[in-house]
Amino acid sequence: MKGIGANTLSLVNVAIKLKEEADDTEYPYDQVWVVFDRDCFPAYNFDNAITSASSNAINAAWSNEAFELWYILHFEERITGMSRHEYADKLTSYLGQRYKKNSTEMYDLLQTLGNEENAIRRSERLSQEHLHLPPSRSNPCTLVNKLVKELNRFK
Repeated sequence: MKGIGANTLSLVNVAIKLKEEADDTEYPYDQVWVVFDRDCFPAYNFDNAITSASSNAINAAWSNEAFELWYILHFEERITGMSRHEYADKLTSYLGQRYKKNSTEMYDLLQTLGNEENAIRRSERLSQEHLHLPPSRSNPCTLVNKLVKELNRFK
């Protein structure tokens, strides 16, 4: 895993480069994943990042609008979008402590207080409901469930 904190298109371009470099070695990657959310990036960049990842055999675990949607789905069904402030407030309520972005405790908190199976089921339902829309217009929606399911195979 390698976090670089770049915008959507830049992140995918870095992943493509890393994948190509690894393909030229004795140990190519089995899978390459990028994880990003819509944030305030233009729709064009968001959609093109997802298309570019797919055409380069890179899996995209994207969220629209915020990655925190994946956390919320551990606790509730979500069919309407939320503001960033609303995500933080709702997570603070569910976690029983102030939500902190990039918390190293989040996985353990979600495993203890939330329900990953429900989050997977709920995110699958959202992605099915938004199949006819481009990702930039699919709000709320997340495909983080696909990465989690893949990682769970190694438990």
